[in-house]
Amino acid sequence: MRDQDPVFYDALFRQKRKGGKWRVMPSPVLEGPVADTHAHLQMLADPACELARAGAHGVAFVETIVDPAEDGFATSDVLPLWLMEAARDLKVMEEEDDGTAGIVAAPAVPHVRIAAGVHPHNAKEWAPELKAALRERLRDRRVSAVGEIGLDYHYDLSPREAEIFTLLAKGRNAKFIQEELCISSSTVKTHIYRIYRKMGINSQQRLIDMVDRETEEGQEGDEPYGSMPIDSNTK
Repeated sequence: MRDQDPVFYDALFRQKRKGGKWRVMPSPVLEGPVADTHAHLQMLADPACELARAGAHGVAFVETIVDPAEDGFATSDVLPLWLMEAARDLKVMEEEDDGTAGIVAAPAVPHVRIAAGVHPHNAKEWAPELKAALRERLRDRRVSAVGEIGLDYHYDLSPREAEIFTLLAKGRNAKFIQEELCISSSTVKTHIYRIYRKMGINSQQRLIDMVDRETEEGQEGDEPYGSMPIDSNTK
């Protein structure tokens, strides 16, 4: 829901119509408990209300994404408040429902866990400091997955070499990169060759070692490998 759209504090489903009007739609009938494995709670106008509505209709689990390069760690910090408010909102939804919303029996706020990682399109932001901060946050017991999966191919926010560099630093091989980025084997090899040449290395293990060493040393004042210079004409 966009920020300018109203927030409806009930369990009904609505469809936006012309002229800023909203029409109540039949609620979906779910055959059993549902898990949302890739949610962005921080993008919602009212995350607590949406969690309550999800619980009202049988969504039992939500995995929310935390990308420190894009949103910082605010989601992790404010999540307890959202869950508390969601429990309150869900109770109100139950009390005020006249049977129209189709709330499930014994509804409950979904269990929420966190997947933390940097999206490939934010690869240019990858740096030793960000890696160290991410590693520290992975100690959070609510984190159940590592990575920000999925590529939005209609965006191009990061140069291709930076995307490939990040995947190499994570230990991914050329075949994985080819499939993940939907590019040819020869293109992957060309980019890897250029990355190695710029870094003065000749193997992926050397790249990983250099990134790990800089992370551990916490060097200041040097350009981090995660923001290595990229040729402007590289595609």
